[in-house]
Amino acid sequence: MGSFNTIICQAADAGLIFSTTLKEHTLSFRLSAILLERISQQIKTPIKLKYLPAKRSTLLFSLGKIDAELSRVAQFQELQPNAVKVEEAISSVPIYVYSVEKIFTVKGWESLMPYRILTVNGWIYTKENLAKHNTVEVESPLQAFKLLKAGRADLFATGLITATGIFNTKGFDKKGIVRLEPSVYMMNTFTFFLPEHQLIAKAYGDALKMFKKDGTYNRILQSKPKL
Repeated sequence: MGSFNTIICQAADAGLIFSTTLKEHTLSFRLSAILLERISQQIKTPIKLKYLPAKRSTLLFSLGKIDAELSRVAQFQELQPNAVKVEEAISSVPIYVYSVEKIFTVKGWESLMPYRILTVNGWIYTKENLAKHNTVEVESPLQAFKLLKAGRADLFATGLITATGIFNTKGFDKKGIVRLEPSVYMMNTFTFFLPEHQLIAKAYGDALKMFKKDGTYNRILQSKPKL
């Protein structure tokens, strides 16, 4: 294995492609891109963020076509045993249940059993926690919210950041959509790198940890950049 500086320089020449299930026009994508830009500057390695549906992203990652998955639950390691998991979480977000007509107090995943629930293809945490529920699979969170409004299902569970990003998207009508309380789950997600990027993953994790400690991380998440 080459020296740390050699590997970093090689990556800097080629750049890294990160995938995300967040669509480019959302606030969540823009905030993620800003955070990655800061990390990129810190580790002196260009990073490009690209939207991909979760299932396709997993396939391309397994083929080595993308360098890192920006935000995946820890169980992603079961699908990609050789992937390098960054120990510092990229996000810790509450998962809320959203509805149009079914209003009730959420008491864990079991309380959702009587209802028809939208899930996103490739999302591991919902696949595991809703395995015994009546579910309807869609390709994206945006599609899920549109079908929820159309009455095609009763509920949709997603992260607060994802939901907020969609609700703030120009042209999306969130009228009638209700966030049920309390949250159903607290989800930590992590960045995963291809095995050949182990040293870069370490530098990335150190930068992420530093930005959380000095307040940069929170300042970015609380900003409102133009889309």
